[in-house]
Amino acid sequence: MSRYEPVAEAATWQGLRDAMVAGDERGRVASLRTQDRGEDVGVGDEDAVRVVDLVGRNGRRLAQVEVWRTDGRWHAGEWSQCID
Repeated sequence: MSRYEPVAEAATWQGLRDAMVAGDERGRVASLRTQDRGEDVGVGDEDAVRVVDLVGRNGRRLAQVEVWRTDGRWHAGEWSQCID
């Protein structure tokens, strides 16, 4: 089943940024790079408002996540597409 793998959640955009950088499940994140902004720019189930790369110290993308807001909170998730 296709789904989001949760990456981070916070009450504010800055809190979400901090949580994504602090996470280490996908490798050590050195910075974030916003790829796209707008209404529903993602590919998953949520109405994503941003697509963000988690970037390692060597400048390589560790993961690409979609960011959306629901119930006044910010969420980031990595879309996992099921291929049958």
